[in-house]
Amino acid sequence: MIYTTNPQGDILDMNQAGVDLMGYSSIKELVQKINIRKLYKREIDREKFVEVISRDGFTKDYDVEFKKKDGTPIHTLISSRRYENHKTHEVEFEGIVKDITHRKQSEQIIKERNRELSILNRVAVVLNNTLNLEHILEVTLKEVLRALRLETGGLFLIDHNSQTIKLPIKTGLPDQAGKNLWKAFSEITCLENTLCRRKGR
Repeated sequence: MIYTTNPQGDILDMNQAGVDLMGYSSIKELVQKINIRKLYKREIDREKFVEVISRDGFTKDYDVEFKKKDGTPIHTLISSRRYENHKTHEVEFEGIVKDITHRKQSEQIIKERNRELSILNRVAVVLNNTLNLEHILEVTLKEVLRALRLETGGLFLIDHNSQTIKLPIKTGLPDQAGKNLWKAFSEITCLENTLCRRKGR
């Protein structure tokens, strides 16, 4: 997107790529109806942007989330400058907005995969050193909570033959959390998924 606005947020110009990126039908629709603050997912981010560019005269790769006409969020980088229009003598901002949504999504996927591999690696180390199930479960829960930055959790053991569920290891959960689990789990996707895998569906 290539755009021009004033400090108040009025859109003075935008190229067709920007119009398409934001999901609007025409530049006319944006200029007549939309203040650029409405393109920000959080309007306070626009205020921070104006503060930075007014102070420094420019921004480079300013990281912020926009939202399309239908509300879909997109992650962007803004590079912009502040200048005085020599014809109107009004202050204006012009710049380029780059859509980096796919890159951010890829980075998040890689981050999650690395976290999962880290958990599996720590559990594998325990498995290589002991066959004690209780110890394995304790270490597994500890590593999962640490990786996910959580303080509360538990590991459930499901026996489909006897239709029982045990909560042998828990942290921060009340004692009654281990009671009547089969009925509770039968109503959620977790048990349905494990049953489907067991039946090969």
